Amino acid sequence: MTITRRLFLRNTAAVGAVGTTLAAPAIAAKPEMTPHELASYHARQLAEAMNQIDPAMTYRVTIDFEHSFALIAGHKAKGARS
Repeated sequence: MTITRRLFLRNTAAVGAVGTTLAAPAIAAKPEMTPHELASYHARQLAEAMNQIDPAMTYRVTIDFEHSFALIAGHKAKGARS
């Protein structure tokens, strides 16, 4: 049996719909985060991802909500080689 573009798209859409249906209850069960918590969470996640890209660097997150300022700064970790 050959796979046509139409057959591929139809099967992909069907699998996507099932996956969305199964994931919906898990998403709804999460407690809501405040905008401040959400910003802090994503800033920490970005810093963690950047650390995975370059493990010789350490990243710190600073968020100042009063002045609408977010900073993710990297610096060489102690004992890291250049």
